[in-house]
Formats: sequence, C-alpha cells, structure tokens
Amino acid sequence: MRIAEALDRAGIPWRDERVHGVPGPFAPIGIMWHHTAAGGSRDLPSLGTVKHGRPGLRGPLSQMLIGRAGTVVLVTEGRANHAGDGDARQLDRMRQGLEVLPRPGLDNAGGGNAHLIGIECENNGVGEPWTPELLESMLEVGAALCAAYGWDPIARQLEHLEWTRRKIDRANIDPRQFRRDVAARLTTGDDDLTPEQAARLDIIHDAVVLDDGPVRHLVINTARHVEGELSAQASRLDEVEDKLDRILEAVRLEGDGGPHTTINTVRANQEVLEELAGD
Repeated sequence: MRIAEALDRAGIPWRDERVHGVPGPFAPIGIMWHHTAAGGSRDLPSLGTVKHGRPGLRGPLSQMLIGRAGTVVLVTEGRANHAGDGDARQLDRMRQGLEVLPRPGLDNAGGGNAHLIGIECENNGVGEPWTPELLESMLEVGAALCAAYGWDPIARQLEHLEWTRRKIDRANIDPRQFRRDVAARLTTGDDDLTPEQAARLDIIHDAVVLDDGPVRHLVINTARHVEGELSAQASRLDEVEDKLDRILEAVRLEGDGGPHTTINTVRANQEVLEELAGD
C-alpha cells in the first residue's frame, strides 16, 4: 500500500511535493504525529524544511505535512527522519494491537523512522489554537491511512511526546481522545455505538488493554474459544456445501424428466439428504 493510494481511496485532495526518502528500510506499522513549531499564520511555512531538512538533519523530515488551512501535502513515500530515539515498548504495543502507554520510558530504540509514518502539522506548539481546517484534515488523514493499511486507529497511532520524553508534540492535543475521534470516522451505519455503549466499551478496553490482570486473560481466552468455534462452523458449512453440490449434480445428470425424475433422484440420494438434515 502506498500513501498516495490511501489518500486517493478516501477522496482526500493532496498536494504532490514528493522527494526521495532517506536511505534505510521502511515498513510502517503505524503513525506518529508531530507539530512543526513554526510561528506565523501562513498555511505551509515549514514545507521547505520538511522536504529538505535543516543543518545537522537530512530531509525529508516526515512523510506528510498538513497546513493551517488544512492543505494535505505528501512529501515522501519512503523513509523520513522524524522520530528519533524513543521507547521500544511503544512499538511492541503497536505490534500487539495495544494502545501505547500514556508516558514513555527511557529512549532505548531507534526504530521509529523505519516503522512509523510521520505527519507534521503546522502549529507553533506554544499555545496557538489548532485551526478547524487543520483539525479536520488530521482526522481525515488518520482515518484514511488506518483504513487503507488495515490498522486499528486506537493501537496504531501515537504522538511524538508518547515516543520520547524529549518532545512535547503535538501540544494541546489529547492523544487518547484524538485516536478515538479517528476511530469514529471509521465507524458508520447501523453499527454506530451510542454514547452509553461507547462509555461501557471504554471501560472494557481499559480493563483489557491497560491492565495485565485476570480480566484481560479471561477476555483473551474467551476470544480464542470463539475463534475456534467459528473455525469449526466454517468447516461444517464447507461439508454442507459439498453435499448440496452432490445433490445438484445428481439432479442434473437425471435430465429434465419432470417431477417424477426429480422424485426418483431424491430417493436415490436419500442417504445424502439424511446426512444434510443431520447437520
């Protein structure tokens, strides 16, 4: 899956400023969000820096940039220098489908650039309000990437400040709420949760994901049991389909002889029909 394809699938307009990525492997498992720390009021004052880097740090500095007016820019589909060192546990939790820890530990891993799509968002990071257009684009882009890559938006997104204690971005964003807002973009139709159902689901989520106690193990074991039952049912359905195919083939071979021929065919295949009834 390419980032451009993910945006196109979601119908998100985007500006093409693509450059070659930095050398090294890039196999994304999630998204890391940043703010640019650039002041002023222009839409994309950081574009040149994000594309080409700054003294001491080679560009590109993220895969994407979103402007104050909501402009979505694709900078590279390769690796970018955006994550730096951080807490290896956060990548482990992403792989396991768990929401990241609210506060990172020591910087003990440098794998963020290899595994995370970096998205820079234009904001000075010291009190500037987020524009409605930028907030909307952030949600749209997060949902588009998670949908295209098949990622759980709760487990596969983190802020730079959740990766390392050295960073504060994105400032004035509630990471946990943002992830749930992105998830809401992927939930449509009759399956939408009511506020009460969502609150109850959050309680269950916290008990299962944030706790390593008996509740989590009970839920995991129950899920494995259900998975086994579904697999067994699928196998039985395959057997039923095979029996139906045998009956239909027998009817076809008898030819179009009217109702008497059909009755004779049913009698001749009585054993198969009894097996089917037993299922």
